[in-house]
Amino acid sequence: MVHNAVVRDAAGALDGRAVGYIDHADSYVEFSVFTPAVGSHTLTVRFGNGSLTAGNSPAPSSHRVTANGSASGEVRYPYTGWDNWQYATVSVSLREGWNTIRLAKGDLYAELDSIEVA
Repeated sequence: MVHNAVVRDAAGALDGRAVGYIDHADSYVEFSVFTPAVGSHTLTVRFGNGSLTAGNSPAPSSHRVTANGSASGEVRYPYTGWDNWQYATVSVSLREGWNTIRLAKGDLYAELDSIEVA
């Protein structure tokens, strides 16, 4: 589910599309994932970050992470430039079976290409 953000054509994205404009306090992207075991899992996010500071210097960005409605920290993204897709990881606690993972507006801006849970 994409809320108050935009799915756009994106060069180099895995299927040619990515989610951008996750720019507002209520913007988020939500995923349903199945895990065979309860516990800590690695969430890998494929992202692009072209954020700049007010002085036009490259800047890191982030998304807030929730798992099944509980805050699970944030995933931080170094500057990559737009449409330069890289990977970032964060640990999340998930239950056995279906889980809902939400990535919401954090610091500055980043676009999402895909996620993987291991």
